[in-house]
Amino acid sequence: MIEPQEKYEPERRFSLEVLEFAAVVALLHEHISGPLTEPLLETVVPGADLERIRRDLEWAGEAQVYLRESPRPGLGALKNPRAILDRLSIEGVSLTAHEILALLDVARAGRDFRLLFSKTPFTRLDSLARGLADFRSLVSALDGKILP
Repeated sequence: MIEPQEKYEPERRFSLEVLEFAAVVALLHEHISGPLTEPLLETVVPGADLERIRRDLEWAGEAQVYLRESPRPGLGALKNPRAILDRLSIEGVSLTAHEILALLDVARAGRDFRLLFSKTPFTRLDSLARGLADFRSLVSALDGKILP
C-alpha cells in the first residue's frame, strides 16, 4: 500500500500516525478492486494544498451521491494494460490476440465511462470522465474482430 512510514522524516511520520493514515488507506482498499485501481492507492498521500483538498472533497461527495443512486461501475475484471503498452513502445513488437483484446476491454470501459457520466447531473464526475481519451472509433473498428 503506502510506503513504510520509516522512509519519511520524523515530523511527517508523526503526522501520518496522528491522522491514522494507514487505517484510512486500508478503508479505501476495501472499496477498490482490480489491477487498474489498486496501484493508485500507492500514490495516496496526505495533502496540504487547501484548494486541492476542497476540490477532492467535492469530487468525493459527488461520487458518494452517485453511488447512493446508481450501481457501482466495475473495473475489477479489466487487466492492467501498463505492461502491454510498455511493450508497444518497442519498435517491431506485435501483440497477441489476448493482449489486443485486453486493451480493447480497457478502451471499451473508457468509452463507457465517458458516455455514462455525460448523461448524469454529476458535473465533476463528468469532467473527470471527459479527461479519458475518446476511444469510440477504436472500439468501433475492433469490436467483433477479436473474440475471446
